[in-house]
This record gives sequence, C-alpha cells and structure tokens, in this order.
Amino acid sequence: MAITYLTRTQVAEHYPISPHTLAKLASTGKGPRYYKPTDKCLYRPEDIEAWIEASVVLPKAEPLTPARPIDQPRPIGNRGRARPPVVHKPSGRRLKSLPPTPDSWLLHKDRD
Repeated sequence: MAITYLTRTQVAEHYPISPHTLAKLASTGKGPRYYKPTDKCLYRPEDIEAWIEASVVLPKAEPLTPARPIDQPRPIGNRGRARPPVVHKPSGRRLKSLPPTPDSWLLHKDRD
C-alpha cells in the first residue's frame, strides 16, 4: 500500500484551507504535521484530518438560571450599564480659527 502525500496546493484543493495559511501555520510551528524531503512541504491526508479533528470547539453549556429575573423589566439604553462621566481636559493648545471673510456679517454688525 503506497502512502499518499499532498503538496500545499493539493491540500487547498481538497480541504478548506489555503496554501498561504498552511505556510504561515508551518512557520509558527502550528498546523498539521508535514514532511519536507525536498524544498516542498508534503502532507498526509490522515495528518490533516487529525489536525482538523483536534481543533474542535465545543459549545458552552447554557446557564441553569436566567441572567435576569423574568418579572424584572429590561433596562433601557446602554444595556443597563452606567456611563462614566466625560471629563474634558484642557490640552494647553488654543483652538485655531480662520479670520472672517470680507463679506462676513461679523465685520458688518452695523448693517442690521
């Protein structure tokens, strides 16, 4: 029985993972086990499938008690959290403004 080896491009054709991601994982020491007899990395399908199976994420269990009692009304706005007060600190810089244009009403107050 001959063992089948896949290149990164072939792995990308058979599994939902790109050759770039495989190279990045290999450079960080993560990802599936690979063999490098020449300048190309070779992967066995069983190693890729074992790596995918080992990466399972199990859902978290639902809490047994509700987070909010049923008879308590739902908070309105900002999800019930108090906002910290906004503190404006002077930056030491003065605000820059442009001079009024010659047609500006600021220069011709006596027209009104």
